[in-house]
Amino acid sequence: MKERRQRWRRDQVDAIVSALKIGKLPEGPFARTSEGRIDLRGVEIKVPLALEGFVAEGVDLSYASLGKLLCRRCVLADWIFDHSSVVLLNNGTEVSRSSFGNTRLTGSASTGGARFVECVFHSTEIEGAIFKEAEFLKCDFGGCALKNIEFGTSALQKVRINGRLEKCFFRGELRECDFVNAVFFDCAFYGAEFTGCSISDHALLFDNWRSAFQVIQEGSRSRSMSADSRQALEQMCRIWLKVSDYTKQELIDRRDLQEAYGEEVANEVYAYLAEIKSAAKAVG
Repeated sequence: MKERRQRWRRDQVDAIVSALKIGKLPEGPFARTSEGRIDLRGVEIKVPLALEGFVAEGVDLSYASLGKLLCRRCVLADWIFDHSSVVLLNNGTEVSRSSFGNTRLTGSASTGGARFVECVFHSTEIEGAIFKEAEFLKCDFGGCALKNIEFGTSALQKVRINGRLEKCFFRGELRECDFVNAVFFDCAFYGAEFTGCSISDHALLFDNWRSAFQVIQEGSRSRSMSADSRQALEQMCRIWLKVSDYTKQELIDRRDLQEAYGEEVANEVYAYLAEIKSAAKAVG
């Protein structure tokens, strides 16, 4: 909101930056918000900020432009970043009960045991981010656009994702997550483990991927299907072959196939994969 940014004088911003640099959380020049949070809405901080061992609760940074914000071993609770832009570099910090609604988090990274607990990421734009050995607990990604995200061995528990995920990579544990309204495009699950997760009716989750892939690969040579569908399936098998030895489970989204190969080919290939999935379940 333009008026939130225009209200700040340069000396007021400098005072905020100076206080934060020495580990103090200033009240700011404005009265607290109606929710009782420190009002830093609309502040524009162009210099990188580093917070270490910082413990603070109840800060509103809506509509702020923060650049790089490095938080090392901090505890932040009830922080509002709605409609802001920030490169959040989180090292061993716990962020809880905080909101990143319509926030731009492109280029952010969380490492060293960083935790997000009961955080809301509604309509958040995250691209080119790295979450290494982080933990997301009871977080809600509603209507998000996630692209080129490396989740590494991060753990997601009771997380809801409603939106588009493109070129996202998972290697950790996904426990009791809600992916019913998530769409996965060109995502990879190298070593990831799904436990008690809900997925879309447009997706197939293979629990024993190595075994299933062998059946898919063998059947692709004898399956009666169109030449285009067979070519698409063979191409997918060549890709899957490279990762089948260390992929425990695999999720295949029909909408991903439709985008890559067109609806007719995708539906035929998906029907074949669904048969393999159904047969494996019946045997199991």
